[in-house]
Amino acid sequence: MFYFDSIGDFLAMGGHAFYVWLSFAIVFIALVVQFFTAKNGVASSINQIKQHYRQLERRKASQVSVSAEQSVSHLEKSSEENE
Repeated sequence: MFYFDSIGDFLAMGGHAFYVWLSFAIVFIALVVQFFTAKNGVASSINQIKQHYRQLERRKASQVSVSAEQSVSHLEKSSEENE
């Protein structure tokens, strides 16, 4: 039913166990490294996006305060001219 007669034969891989299992280990390590690299990259991208939006919010808030100050000074000038 199976190609190998026992688990020992399976692990020995017909005398090529060193190369077979070394290949599996290298691929597994590469996949683990790739996973964590991608995970850190996504987290870094999310942090950059959040920082960008915070900067935009600060700019909008400063623009609103500047335009509010201009409106107040314009109203003050108008009221002084009407007096």
